Amino acid sequence: MKSATELQKEIKKTRQRLSNLESELRWVHYRNVRQVTERERLKRVQAEFRKKYPNETLHPDILSMVGILPHASRNHDKDILRQALADKYG
Repeated sequence: MKSATELQKEIKKTRQRLSNLESELRWVHYRNVRQVTERERLKRVQAEFRKKYPNETLHPDILSMVGILPHASRNHDKDILRQALADKYG
């Protein structure tokens, strides 16, 4: 049989683990909500672009350069532009 001290230590560890799991669950929920709102925002921007420029296509990497999508690095901006122009004009 466990002593009261051992049980208290076990309860403390269990509460800490529960707290960690709850924190992780909140983070996952926040990330999912953020992804949904980003997708909705992206759809609105794309729809607005298509409405304004119906004959043009929108290269997705360009959106990262203008701040619509997360941007990894400015070092690749020229490469992104070259690729977008190559895709558009061959």
